[in-house]
Amino acid sequence: MISLLGPTTIRQPKNTEYADYYRTIVGLMKEHDVRRIYAMGTIYIYQAEDHGSFIRFLGAWITSIFAPGMYHNIIAIQKIFENEQTANDIEWAVHRVGNIPGSSDAWSVDREQGEGEAYAGPIGAPGWSIFTNRSVLARWLVDAAESAVPHWNHQFPAVMPRSLDRSLMLYSINRTVRKRHDAVLRYKQNVVALL
Repeated sequence: MISLLGPTTIRQPKNTEYADYYRTIVGLMKEHDVRRIYAMGTIYIYQAEDHGSFIRFLGAWITSIFAPGMYHNIIAIQKIFENEQTANDIEWAVHRVGNIPGSSDAWSVDREQGEGEAYAGPIGAPGWSIFTNRSVLARWLVDAAESAVPHWNHQFPAVMPRSLDRSLMLYSINRTVRKRHDAVLRYKQNVVALL
């Protein structure tokens, strides 16, 4: 099973909402003899093998203040898989992702598909980046799910492209900024028109 279930900043969930979903999913997996799940987490989940990352620290701190429901859900997801006996009876890995730039438009999808090999490992190690590419993540998840041997069993690998194409990242950031700027301009024009 591959899961991309997780909180967003659009709606603040209660502190264990998504962990409760995973607890139910794991119970149903056992009931139906499904043995492996790849669940989604974020880079805010700390592991002993991680290296220091100021950007991760800052992001976790900001999220815990401005989106506490989201932050507590991520930590609760970690606890479900690390500490509960329920999850010990199945094969699981929680793939930790960072920021996912880009969009689902045809240009972005075509551009991302040539991004290459995935990095999977501790945060802050050589090859790690805060940005995650959709196509690289999807390829890594499918390869892991189809593998006869469960790689990363009972672990929390950070997954992202080994070498992120900076032009794609800058295009995505510029496009997002441009869309927000255009939306603000349209809003201001509508307010003036109403007056």
